[in-house]
Amino acid sequence: AVFLAFAPERMERLMDEALHAPVKMVVLGLLGLSALLGLVPVSAMTLIGIPLVPVAVLLAIALWIVGYVAGAYAIAMRLASGFRDAPLTMGARVFALAIAILVLALLNFIPFVGWFINLAVLFLGLGAIVMRMARHVTREEPRVTEVVTIDPIIAPAPLPPEPPPSPPRARRRKA
Repeated sequence: AVFLAFAPERMERLMDEALHAPVKMVVLGLLGLSALLGLVPVSAMTLIGIPLVPVAVLLAIALWIVGYVAGAYAIAMRLASGFRDAPLTMGARVFALAIAILVLALLNFIPFVGWFINLAVLFLGLGAIVMRMARHVTREEPRVTEVVTIDPIIAPAPLPPEPPPSPPRARRRKA
């Protein structure tokens, strides 16, 4: 609810990122979390990095929470948009997010399947965060897919006729 209240546009962009290519986001989330968790032992090996270990651990925990909420929000808004055509109010979004987190928490009681679904939701949100951060660093704008509608009443212009084939050339014989 805090993310929705203070940064609704960012949450919408994260949701769009996550739902645009969900498999890609899950893979990016896995890679991003692996890189962040791999940073802890690597930084602990250096004298300068030892004081940064608690910061890296806290950053990993914070990203875990934000990624889980972003993934749950993306799924909740996708499901909520299927039930309702009108834009959702802030209260409806928070309610949908709360229901999604409650359902995901209940899914944890299903052995293996619930754990796998929750991990996929976490990686979905983390992947969207990693993609947004990468686009922010490279200053690349996200691709916008535009839907083009064709009016069925207006027929497309006919294609020009094909030119007639050229006659075959005679071959010369060498003497």
